[in-house]
Amino acid sequence: MPGWLKICDLDDLKEKLLGLVIIALAVLFLGDALTWDGTFHSLAHGAAIGAVIISLSVYTLVRH
Repeated sequence: MPGWLKICDLDDLKEKLLGLVIIALAVLFLGDALTWDGTFHSLAHGAAIGAVIISLSVYTLVRH
């Protein structure tokens, strides 16, 4: 079995599920960002996109 597929204990499972949840939320948010129709302020929209990108970057740096 590949190393990324092997789950030895509950902590491994929690880590993998957390990664999947974060990826799913990132895809949903960035999909909404791409289909933005301009109904609310662009500054708030840009700040939200920036916050998500920064948080994903920090998560990626901490995880690896």
